[in-house]
Amino acid sequence: MKKVLLLFLVFSTNVFSQTVIPCEFTWQSAATNNGTKNFITPVQSQPYQGPCLAFAFSAAIETMYAIEKNINNPSLKLSEAYLDYEAWSAPNHIPTLNSSFKIAEKTSNSEINAFLSECDINAPGNNCIHNSVVSNIINYPAAQKAYRVFLDTNVEPPVEAVEAAGALGSYVTVNNALELTTNDFSNDDDLKEIILEDGPIVLKVNGANNQTFRNYDVVPNLTYHAFIIIGWTDDNRWIIKDSWPGMAAIANTKQNTNIHQMMQQNKVQLYQVSGIGYNGGSASSNTISFTHGNCMPPEPPLTLSNISVDVDYTNIGGYNYGKFWVTSNVSVDTWVWGIAYPYGYRKRSQLNLPTYSSVLLSPNNSGYVTVYVRAYKDGITVTKERSIYLFNGQSGGGGNGGGGPE
Repeated sequence: MKKVLLLFLVFSTNVFSQTVIPCEFTWQSAATNNGTKNFITPVQSQPYQGPCLAFAFSAAIETMYAIEKNINNPSLKLSEAYLDYEAWSAPNHIPTLNSSFKIAEKTSNSEINAFLSECDINAPGNNCIHNSVVSNIINYPAAQKAYRVFLDTNVEPPVEAVEAAGALGSYVTVNNALELTTNDFSNDDDLKEIILEDGPIVLKVNGANNQTFRNYDVVPNLTYHAFIIIGWTDDNRWIIKDSWPGMAAIANTKQNTNIHQMMQQNKVQLYQVSGIGYNGGSASSNTISFTHGNCMPPEPPLTLSNISVDVDYTNIGGYNYGKFWVTSNVSVDTWVWGIAYPYGYRKRSQLNLPTYSSVLLSPNNSGYVTVYVRAYKDGITVTKERSIYLFNGQSGGGGNGGGGPE
């Protein structure tokens, strides 16, 4: 199912991952060798009937069709209702999709292949029986048909009704739908590689575990929610296309959500689709070449070690000098040493290296002084100080390794 050509250096020794993963990526703004492209169709908000998995699969199919056809800003819009009424329960989606089931494209007629009102068996004139009517129309023996949801005014009071609406119209089919297992990837970097090479992933999260990803409205007895993962950010968030009512969006999840770990704990299930055909046509296999570079982790903030000292390090010209030194965790642009001392001091032999600096210092008079070092990098200044008793050079004494508190 490898649909993309990844232009990255290969150095990983991981069993699964053989690609250097970019720091950030999204199919909504993918940097290709033909410019930045959007393979994501517009966000759709689902009704309050629990069809999130149909919305997620429809979104994944639309995007995979765009990826396989190399279509920028795709406009394909499938009928989530048509898929939902055929594959009503979550496990049925995979065998249904793999059976050459035709998923209807949405039409401008809002009555065609639409959702029924929420089914309530206790409501007057409930439409629950219409679910089986829809299923019978979709699965007409001769060929799949479209259906129409309308308000029947021939009865009093008027009720919502369903009837066949003729030929199916435009549709897509899926050649390969599969559920991923923990054998398919060993960590979240492997999952990123799968998204890069094989397209978006449908994620079904069980119950209240959806709060791991976003702060959703609390729904009592929620069975599951589903959305598609289309990328990730450089601060460890997944980028998702979500249909949750009132929160439908291309959104970033919470930080550091470990999907592989959640899968091991049976909190999520993952699915992918490929081989999308349109109106009976065969699927395409266009190659998309990315231009992402190697992901270099951000440099940590500049920190300094405590100041070390050898008090009577050397005598130069009749003056005793203490040697002071410090190290840094990253390269420093400029080092500055000194003594916060009102009567002056002498400084010699400052040695500056990218992550190390040392200096010889001697005060004009004996006493407690504060030795400081300032490190400058990219406009940031970090200072370390050490209070210590130092003899002036002429008085001598003190002994190696002496000094006061840090």
